[in-house]
Amino acid sequence: MVAELIYVILDTLLRYFNYKNMLDMKEVTDLWHSYLSLRDSLYGLREAVYADKLKKLEELRKMGLTIATIIKPIMSLLAQWAGSAALNHSHAAVKTVQNLGKYRDNPTHTQLAKDDDHNDLHMLAAQLAIFAVEDVGKRWIECRKNPIASNKLAVKEAAKKYFVHPANTNWMDAYVKQWAKNNPQAIKSAK
Repeated sequence: MVAELIYVILDTLLRYFNYKNMLDMKEVTDLWHSYLSLRDSLYGLREAVYADKLKKLEELRKMGLTIATIIKPIMSLLAQWAGSAALNHSHAAVKTVQNLGKYRDNPTHTQLAKDDDHNDLHMLAAQLAIFAVEDVGKRWIECRKNPIASNKLAVKEAAKKYFVHPANTNWMDAYVKQWAKNNPQAIKSAK
């Protein structure tokens, strides 16, 4: 590829200079053939010198592939086991870390909104999320039907009501108190 590119460039230059009668084409052609002959000789020499090294490299590559074939499933199994173990116990770790704070009977937004289904507060958080989405959604639908300023404001105000820390709002207090009475074991386990 490189030789062909060089040939095209040189051919273009030679045509130009030959057009100007500045070059002897026979000398240039002889020089080009000498270059090609030298290049071919060096390439053959390089192949001869490195042939045994290339053979050893190929053997090493095959050995590496064999080792990789053996190690890959083992590493995959170890990664799967470690990931599974970490995920299976992550809810307990999160709960422990969250409870190191001074939250006790006042769970944080993180405890309510980002808990997984292993968390004792999951059903409470899910129901509260449903209430919030339903409330904002109803106002959004009304605003889409009738996009007046008061309906747009109602959507914003409804959303603002839910985008606050649980300690700074009371919209859910009655439901949470009733849920806590109905689920004493979940409350005890969440502490």
